[in-house]
Amino acid sequence: MLAIAGAASYSRYQRNTMLDVLGADYIRTARSKGRTRGSALVRHGVRIALIPMSTFFAYSFGTLVAGSAMLEIVFSWHGMGEMTIQSIQQNDINSVAGSTLFVAILILCSSTLSEILYAALDPRVRR
Repeated sequence: MLAIAGAASYSRYQRNTMLDVLGADYIRTARSKGRTRGSALVRHGVRIALIPMSTFFAYSFGTLVAGSAMLEIVFSWHGMGEMTIQSIQQNDINSVAGSTLFVAILILCSSTLSEILYAALDPRVRR
């Protein structure tokens, strides 16, 4: 449910990134070497345009998990978000610290995956 709401911002971000890439010199160079427009866009353009999108998506994944607490309250689902809110209301510091630590670890893992994906997509980063 939360991912569907964020899909519009993801698509707008990807569109703007792709528009920036379309005017780049390496697309023009690939076209002048004989590649078709579609081949140049897929082989060079999309790959470069996915680099900032991977970082944006990875960090929003962590906040997606953190934002699920409100969704659990609205739809009466029992989960970690509801437990965290009840812990805050009952002043249970250990439970709040545990759920905060869990979300922080998720954000760190998604950040690490973002860096790995960045290295896979961008040939300038590999060594």
